[in-house]
Amino acid sequence: MNMHAPLDFAADETRTPVLIFHAGRHCCAIAVSGIECVVDVVAIEPVPGAPPAVAGVINFHGAVVPVVDPRLRFGETGGELQCSQKLVIVETPKRHIALLADSVEHVRWMDADRFSAVEDFVPGACYVRGSLADEQGLVLVYDTERLLTPAEEDSLDASLCGRAG
Repeated sequence: MNMHAPLDFAADETRTPVLIFHAGRHCCAIAVSGIECVVDVVAIEPVPGAPPAVAGVINFHGAVVPVVDPRLRFGETGGELQCSQKLVIVETPKRHIALLADSVEHVRWMDADRFSAVEDFVPGACYVRGSLADEQGLVLVYDTERLLTPAEEDSLDASLCGRAG
């Protein structure tokens, strides 16, 4: 999958495929083009000093991969891991990131005319590209290139360096 296409309508100019998943009370989506795979949840190792949205790290094929819990971004608590949860492994320009999902539903085509930019409704939520009006309500569409802010990336790097040392 292409890691540099966070939301690409180029194939059809009006539609792009997204994976629909749930995190807490929120319905979310992410462009299929940025997803490497979806796996069952595994033990997440906490990282002291990591940004608040980072629940910890996992070992993914020998690489240390941070786990972002969208529920923490929405002000919800993370809670205990459940065997039904999934990890959506996303390739960003800097690293792999796993998004913790309570459930993964399906891939659907997102119509460009039903997409609203994030600035229209949540100023400052740079990790969300926008929203999709859905028959079940609002779907928040994540931006694969901005799952962590530059400050969060720096904080995570410092935390991981401290963990290794």
